[in-house]
Amino acid sequence: MLLRRRHGKAALALIAAAAVLLVPWQLWLGAYQHEIPPVLMGKYGAYGPWLVDGYREGGLAFARGVVVANLQSLDRFLSYALMPITPVVPRALAFVFFTGLLAAGLGILVRRAPATACFLAVYGAVIMLWPFEPDRFVLAVWPLLTMAAAAAVQATFRWRPPAAGLRVVRLGVITLSAAIGLGFLTYNVRGYAGRWWASVQRDAGQRAKPIVEWVAASTAPADVLMTDDDLLVYLYTGRRGMPTSTFLPRERVRPLTDADNIEAVRTMIATFGPRYYITTSEPGRRAAEALTQGPSPLLRRHRLIPNAFIYERVAP
Repeated sequence: MLLRRRHGKAALALIAAAAVLLVPWQLWLGAYQHEIPPVLMGKYGAYGPWLVDGYREGGLAFARGVVVANLQSLDRFLSYALMPITPVVPRALAFVFFTGLLAAGLGILVRRAPATACFLAVYGAVIMLWPFEPDRFVLAVWPLLTMAAAAAVQATFRWRPPAAGLRVVRLGVITLSAAIGLGFLTYNVRGYAGRWWASVQRDAGQRAKPIVEWVAASTAPADVLMTDDDLLVYLYTGRRGMPTSTFLPRERVRPLTDADNIEAVRTMIATFGPRYYITTSEPGRRAAEALTQGPSPLLRRHRLIPNAFIYERVAP
């Protein structure tokens, strides 16, 4: 935009300022990325190579699947936020209508705030192609999306069509805008009453509490663990750890198979030699059970705590 408006010096200053922050980080990633085993790349590595590998493996079919999955996720999230009721049809209509408002609002922003409109368009394309739940990325720009929708509603209020049919359309747009505005207000009132902003932390804490207590009481400080809540376990016990599964881009399109999970767990055990494998999930349990079988098992059942299965590594 600066170049288009012939502000060359300002454009160079912007590029230089961005480079000061971005270039050292990219150089650091390039220098140390190879130290992360491929099986943990999705959990702890740079997302660039991870994303490239996903599209290289899946191609256009993968891209199409990611877009469809992300649209479905946005529909589930936004339709309920805009119309917090059980019936699906009104929620779907609210989502479609809000999408139309955004499109119309972006058209207005192209004239009023072209840089913002361009940013939202590119950002939206990235969200739709990124193989992960899009909700958090949408919330990051929610004020801008609200501004775009509000611009469309404002334009509708100012619109004075002469034809009776168009006046009905105008009234319908205003009415539906008020309906989703009231729905979003209701959603936020419920959210504040239920402290929904803390729900992720609250659920994770409740799930991890028995594991953390057992780890603190039953393992040595030098033990390495594989757990579903490796970060929380490290935070509260100091035990080094890793996740119980890998994280691949294609999971956005189709879940990992049991064979995928078994191979990932086998690789992590062989690479890091953890003493215990602790899982709360059924796929994790199936992977562990498979590795207790055969002439050379890697794991053996250790014990069951209230919400987790604990396996111990078989010493080589």
